[in-house]
Amino acid sequence: LVLADDADRLPAEQQQLLSRLADRGARVVLSAAPSFSLVSRLPLAGRFGPALHGVLLAPAQPADGEFFGVRLELDGVPRAGRGYIFAGGRAVEVQFAQAAPEVQGP
Repeated sequence: LVLADDADRLPAEQQQLLSRLADRGARVVLSAAPSFSLVSRLPLAGRFGPALHGVLLAPAQPADGEFFGVRLELDGVPRAGRGYIFAGGRAVEVQFAQAAPEVQGP
C-alpha cells in the first residue's frame, strides 16, 4: 500500500515512481487538490477515472466532485470537517471527526 500526500505537487520523477509501483500491483492512495486540471497535474489519477471510491474534504465548489463523476450541491459556507464519501458514482455527505483543541494548563 502506497500513500502519497499532495501527490499533485510531487516532481515528475516521483509521480513516475508511483505509476511504476501501481503497475507492479501496489495499491495507491493519493491525496490532491481537486480541480479541472487534476489529471494533467497528476497523470496517475487519470488511470483511475472516473474514480469509483474516494473521499473529498472541505469541498469549495460544486465541480470539486467531478473527478468522482458527481456534481455536488453545496449549501452555503462549508462547515469544518464536512466532506463526501464517493462509492460507485454516489456521494454521501459526512461529518468527519475533529480533534478537540488542547487544553492549556494554568
